[in-house]
Amino acid sequence: MLRRPSLLVPVLALLSSTLAPSCGGGGDQTAKFVGPWTFASGSLMPMCPIAGVPTFNLAGLNVAFEKVDDSTISLVINTGCTVKFSVSGNKATAPSGQTCALDLGPPLGPQSITIKTWTLVLTGNHIDATIAGQALICTAMGTAVLVPGATDAGAHDTGRDTSGMAGSAGADGAAGAGGSAGTGAGGASGAGGNDGGGSEAATDTGPETAVDAPGAE
Repeated sequence: MLRRPSLLVPVLALLSSTLAPSCGGGGDQTAKFVGPWTFASGSLMPMCPIAGVPTFNLAGLNVAFEKVDDSTISLVINTGCTVKFSVSGNKATAPSGQTCALDLGPPLGPQSITIKTWTLVLTGNHIDATIAGQALICTAMGTAVLVPGATDAGAHDTGRDTSGMAGSAGADGAAGAGGSAGTGAGGASGAGGNDGGGSEAATDTGPETAVDAPGAE
């Protein structure tokens, strides 16, 4: 008598293929975030009873994302701010309660900011960020956009300062040149150093020569 094939074998095979881990799933979720980034735009709007607290501008601030494990990254700003994010797909979320030390400028100065929410969403070649936190009795929230790469913020600031100083130096140099020219012309005409410039010295020289000539005769 022929036996009917048992249904147990195909059922077990189906269960085995369903429960087996997929080689293509999971893996490193952090690679697309890791590296240097820069805030291209964004700010944190303060809400507190202290008068004169300005909006904290994020634009130009350099950050670095470092891998902690396959699903965790840490954001590093300078040496006093390290915030961890859990990564799932193109979204990274910071657990609340972490702190980030930043110089908020006058009147608050350097402060430790407690993170309430901070999310990062990678879209194309930029990251959209939504941030909310608290420092002392102030809260702040805002949105920002990060782009890949780092900028030399120090050189950028120095460029602005140097430009200002160069303009000032140029103006001072021009004033100094005018003064020197006036003094030289005045010495030649006996008129004493005058800031009026070479043109006034030349005008004075002509009349003085014409008046003195008849007297000599």
